[in-house]
Amino acid sequence: MPDVTIVMYHYVRNLDRSRYPEIKGLTVKRFKKQLNYLEKNYTIVRMEDCIEYLQGGKESFPENAALLTFDDGYLEHFTEVFPLLDQKGYQGSFFPPVQSTVEPIVLDVNKIHFILASADEPENLLEVLSSEIWNLKAEFGLEDPEYYYCKITSKEHPYDPIEVIRFKRVLQRELPYSARQIIISKLFDHFVGVKEEVFSNELYMNEGHLKTLIRCGMFVGGHGYSHKWLNAINSDKQTYEIEQTKQFLDHLGVESENQVMCYPYGGYDDSLISGLKKKGFVAGLTTEPKIADLNEDSRFRLSRFDTNEIRFSDTK
Repeated sequence: MPDVTIVMYHYVRNLDRSRYPEIKGLTVKRFKKQLNYLEKNYTIVRMEDCIEYLQGGKESFPENAALLTFDDGYLEHFTEVFPLLDQKGYQGSFFPPVQSTVEPIVLDVNKIHFILASADEPENLLEVLSSEIWNLKAEFGLEDPEYYYCKITSKEHPYDPIEVIRFKRVLQRELPYSARQIIISKLFDHFVGVKEEVFSNELYMNEGHLKTLIRCGMFVGGHGYSHKWLNAINSDKQTYEIEQTKQFLDHLGVESENQVMCYPYGGYDDSLISGLKKKGFVAGLTTEPKIADLNEDSRFRLSRFDTNEIRFSDTK
């Protein structure tokens, strides 16, 4: 069967030498062990192999196939991950948001991660957030904090306590955009305290890094323009995100017949998929944790496992 285990990675870093050891990431040491495990138990395939099969250009597909994907365009993907993959002759598929690659900004998703990693007691940040919501309630016509918290359950993310899940989701999507921008920036300045431009240069790859990856046989795809929940914005904004992503991939030299969208947060809907098809994208990656069946699954709904959701034997 043409099944492929698509593995999703985010932070891969030397946590013991990081200024932010509490960031939710994978150590380089453990990543090396996972690569060794995958090498022994799977056939690691290229994104182009999957695309060719999906489009009918391949009649067969390797058994126990695995595809390695890396989200968000972090610099450590270039400095830590890429050399290990290159040494073994494996391809990684890298999905950077456009905005953080070309502008000296830190995306909201990452500001929230590093606020949590910098706070002494992250579970207590919900109290801080409540205070900020009350402060902006009249100006932005906000509801009481509990209104937003009650919409979010622990099922949304099994690795965090409910307080952390609610802190993330309220600042990622529940509050009006202008209000959450003010709160995120204020908390980032308070808890992290590093100038945004400096932090951005330390955190993300630039165009030169991405072009090097492509030149060395790695795959680069799209992750939206600004890392928004693409199923939580209207069709005009979806179109903008798609067009900016396509223009960026064209600029990098990614062939149009190989352009893939990786949905930020796994969020997508029928409107988004329709827009991607119109612009010539060939596939889309979700965050639904199951093996992708290249025969049965829609090519715009390909499932992925987070690295935490796969049982890698003897890799701790």
